[in-house]
Amino acid sequence: KLAQALGKSRSHIANLLRLLNLPEVVLEMVRGGQLSAGHARALVTAPDPIALARQVAKQGLSVRQTEKLAKTKSPHPSNDNGTPEKDADTKALEKDLAAALNMKVAIAHALGGETGTVTIRYRDLEQLDEICRRLSVTSGAGEV
Repeated sequence: KLAQALGKSRSHIANLLRLLNLPEVVLEMVRGGQLSAGHARALVTAPDPIALARQVAKQGLSVRQTEKLAKTKSPHPSNDNGTPEKDADTKALEKDLAAALNMKVAIAHALGGETGTVTIRYRDLEQLDEICRRLSVTSGAGEV
């Protein structure tokens, strides 16, 4: 409801709220411009976000470099069947896509990389036709 009222996506609001779990020192670095919200989001699950935040600011690391650094410092949690646990951003994106498509959506990232898969489950051929329609290039507009 908050996302709708502010005209933002649910995942955007969820990401902002997750930042509130960071220590005040890190939040002050964001407010002071030493770190971006993207940097801070990468540090949310880090075991020592303060030390990593200081390292990121000192070395002037990019958000992508910060994400990689945080992954190397954090253990990869897994669920009961041994597959990696999805982070909150991925779960929120799955929910947003599922709501937009009215179909089940699963996102799987390859460990240690920036690749992955998006799976859309349809219940009948009508839904498959709808997926194809949405992914088709519209005539004249050139949009997918």
